Amino acid sequence: MRRDTRQASLVELTRGFGGYASLSDLAELTGVSQLTIRRDADELEAAGLVRRTRGAIRLVERAGVTLEPSFLTRSHAQATAKRAVARAAAARVREGSTIGIDTGTTTLAFSRLLPSVEDLTVVTSSLVVATETATLHEVHVLAGLVRPAELSVVGPAAYASASDRRLDQLFLGAAGLADDVYDYSVDDAYTKRALIERAEEVVLLCDSSKFGQRAAATVCDLSAVTTLVTDSPPPAGLARRLDAAGVEVVLAHPEENP
Repeated sequence: MRRDTRQASLVELTRGFGGYASLSDLAELTGVSQLTIRRDADELEAAGLVRRTRGAIRLVERAGVTLEPSFLTRSHAQATAKRAVARAAAARVREGSTIGIDTGTTTLAFSRLLPSVEDLTVVTSSLVVATETATLHEVHVLAGLVRPAELSVVGPAAYASASDRRLDQLFLGAAGLADDVYDYSVDDAYTKRALIERAEEVVLLCDSSKFGQRAAATVCDLSAVTTLVTDSPPPAGLARRLDAAGVEVVLAHPEENP
């Protein structure tokens, strides 16, 4: 198991234990040595994600900062809202266009609504999105390293291959939306920025549970977003910031749910 995948698993396992877990239990569950677990715990503590105690770790839940849940956990969270957001965003796709589709659970839901759009070219950093769309559209997957936790393509090669593209629209996901747009992963955020730079229009798909939330990595400021598609009106402070940045807010109505 890769180190980053293992460390993400340690965080998830510790959360499953209520935020506190012994190193011996974590070593047994992940099948690695106590020495490896101690090194992982030291690196997680240096990253500010956990606090080491004697023979154990405790999650550090920083105020307003969301740690990365598993892809499966996120796919079930706010599922109805995500489907509504995805449907409203899919209605904005133009036939004959080249679109970018970001990694994430809401963008995956969005990608499943594209079969009726004709003559579409898809550029994506998500292997899951590529699998969903490849039989119906021309699909280009970015080059680079696969991040196992998300099945996303990251790294310098991904940034370079994204920079070679021109996108009519980019459909972007997020872990949080506050003063900026946030993502769980620094690596994924790096790829997102490359796609944003090549897009004529950036459509942010973000359900209301992410309003006011921050995560580990800043993707972009609000002025980089053309349109926010969401399921509820943003709170007053965020609404003012979006308006000042010139972001159009599109509400997905309940009747748009499948």
